[in-house]
Amino acid sequence: MEWDPQDRDSIQSSLRYLTHGVYVLATRRGRETSGMTAAWVTQVSEKPPCLAISVREDRYTHDHILQSTTFALSVLREDQVNVATHFGDASGEYADKFLGVPYGLTPSGSPHLLDCLAYLVASPKLLEIRCRSVAEMRLVNALCRFVEVAKEGG
Repeated sequence: MEWDPQDRDSIQSSLRYLTHGVYVLATRRGRETSGMTAAWVTQVSEKPPCLAISVREDRYTHDHILQSTTFALSVLREDQVNVATHFGDASGEYADKFLGVPYGLTPSGSPHLLDCLAYLVASPKLLEIRCRSVAEMRLVNALCRFVEVAKEGG
């Protein structure tokens, strides 16, 4: 489907008015932790509590998420621009982004920030079993994954 460039500019301009938060999306693959700044996150269902999270395929954390059974989403406060910048600037392929950052591990092993508003643990494998047809959607340059927010330990 071809878009008129004027329509595309108008759409892009309008999309800037959508409100969204800023988060740190983190996972663990073996002994290696990986985290990134994420802004393309939205709630899509209340029962069960589900999120849609979009991660570009060229991001280092992308493959970690696909290979992990769980990940954590730390919700940042407005005054945590420096944290968002820290997790967004460099690739985790070349630097341990968690070095010097206070974090804990969920019972399932995903890292989460200790200093944040809240954190959620997502269980993509659980949703894939229940809702295979809506588990993920391949976009042009990203993977949009629909995940159920999991209760830890259960």
